[in-house]
Amino acid sequence: MKTKRIVLSDEQLKLVDKYCCNEMRELKKICLPLISLKGVADMEIDDLLSDAMKVLLETVENYDCSRNDNFGAYLTTNIKRSYLDWTRDKMRDKRVNYARDRNGNIIYEEY
Repeated sequence: MKTKRIVLSDEQLKLVDKYCCNEMRELKKICLPLISLKGVADMEIDDLLSDAMKVLLETVENYDCSRNDNFGAYLTTNIKRSYLDWTRDKMRDKRVNYARDRNGNIIYEEY
């Protein structure tokens, strides 16, 4: 798997620092209320915060500072969209009826 190398300007680094300093205080202000609405298990909170970090980097990379938009609102919208995708993907197996054996393994057709 190849990793993508991102080069950020000073303004972009300041935005990342703002949301990631002090144990991600600003990022958690956005994420934790959204996570509490989902009712996820405590063990999945770290996964969602990690996802929010990825979204932060993608948002900073794509954000146009010259438009003078509100970066916080833009970031919040992107995190909400990412959490909706995460929820959809997480719940996908619960909606599908698989035939399972006694051990809980999926039974596949021979053909």
